Amino acid sequence: MADILIKSSGYIFVIILGYTLKKINFFGKDEYRTLVKILMKVTLPAVIVSSFSTAKVDFSLIYVTLVCLVCGLFYLFAGYILSRGKDKETQNLFMINFPGYNIGNFSLPFVQGFLGEIGVVATCMFDVGNAVLVTGFSYSVATAVTSTGEKRSFKETLKIMLFSGPLLAYLIMIVVVAFNIKLPSVIVSTATIIGSSNSFLSMFIIGLMFDIKFRKEYFLNSAIIVCTRVFFAGIFSYLAFKFLPTSLEVKKTVAILVFSPLTSLAPIFTEMAGGKKEVSGFIGAVSIIASIISILIMMNLLQ
Repeated sequence: MADILIKSSGYIFVIILGYTLKKINFFGKDEYRTLVKILMKVTLPAVIVSSFSTAKVDFSLIYVTLVCLVCGLFYLFAGYILSRGKDKETQNLFMINFPGYNIGNFSLPFVQGFLGEIGVVATCMFDVGNAVLVTGFSYSVATAVTSTGEKRSFKETLKIMLFSGPLLAYLIMIVVVAFNIKLPSVIVSTATIIGSSNSFLSMFIIGLMFDIKFRKEYFLNSAIIVCTRVFFAGIFSYLAFKFLPTSLEVKKTVAILVFSPLTSLAPIFTEMAGGKKEVSGFIGAVSIIASIISILIMMNLLQ
């Protein structure tokens, strides 16, 4: 437990550092967007290339991808049920913010530090399903149900999903591993060097994005979404640990990943759907706090 607290305190310090530098105006309120682009298009794909290149990938890990898809679709349906009968803005907020996880920016650094190489690969397979949900699918379903927001055709939505940095990297590396293609060592070593900065950068970005405002609608919506997600995450975690047909290390990884916070893309899609990105951002901040507590508890239980 002491080792877990020491390592996690380092991550929390980086979050606080990012938040502090934003508050003293060292960084502007929107400068995090540039760092997000670097993370999504450079460091996170580098982690994926490095992890898949150096680890043995068991394709039974497809079960991990399916777990993520099932959880995401369940939350999408839960968002629809819990917002039924409310105004369209609230419906969009719930359906876009309920499904999806912040894996690359949040959970992957924890896994990198605590669960080793196989944990990183399992996390990547989990994020394959997550990437499908958060890069346009849940937004498209929500706006189709409420008939609001910027409309996209199925072709446009598919294009956005396929050409997102992480999902494209996943698909390429799955093909590489499936056909036993050996990447040049210079590519692997370069990806490893670039990917090593992912943990710091992702936690620093969370600090820059972190914002807390005390408004009634913020607290009500965040309480419903975050509490519901944590409750069902406990159920999903138990079911995955008991019944997932994979190794113990992979079971532990999935049992932790289901407690991940909301995707950092939620505020962007919420705004596109005509909703309030500030409310979405607050919900995301609360979910980060809940996830840090939940993941630390789970890591202690699974030692």
